[in-house]
Amino acid sequence: MPEGSGEMKNALEIAMEKASRLGSLSQEEGRQLRIQELASKGEALARKYLAGVPVRDVDIDLEKYGASDQQTIKASLVKGLAEGLDIRTLDTLDRVVYAIQHFTGETAVAENLTALFAQYQVELQKAREENETRLKELKRKELELLGISGSAVEPAIESCQQWIEINDRLTNDYQNRLTAITHQLEQSLLSE
Repeated sequence: MPEGSGEMKNALEIAMEKASRLGSLSQEEGRQLRIQELASKGEALARKYLAGVPVRDVDIDLEKYGASDQQTIKASLVKGLAEGLDIRTLDTLDRVVYAIQHFTGETAVAENLTALFAQYQVELQKAREENETRLKELKRKELELLGISGSAVEPAIESCQQWIEINDRLTNDYQNRLTAITHQLEQSLLSE
């Protein structure tokens, strides 16, 4: 078995064993199995990178493959990285955007992703400022019905149903935009 005898069999090895029992694969079936194997490798590399493995280690893994195989792996790798993005979390943005730019050479995509996250943060803050006074008053009335009142009570709008709905609408809109950008990137990588 490749890469150490203790490792589990990869999808191609399992499929090849089944095929040998059933008869030989057609050329197209073999090609599809190879694409699936390479896509799995790309997904695994994305998970490794997101878990903290440096880009140079991912590059070393990629160098084991020919140019055509690398392209398939990179498309899957970038897809896995993009799926790791969540519009609500900025902590992984720089690392993921760096990797996407590194593996694709697409500076514009990296800039678009960074701009989208920044725009989301601005819109979220704007929505909060526009609705904060009204939502605090609603929350204050809700607390008064529960017998909680006084000058020391500072209502948190985060638990207010109206804020949750505003936040969810905004987040879903930007998450859809993020998905569109990453889908476009994936398609451009697959068409190369």
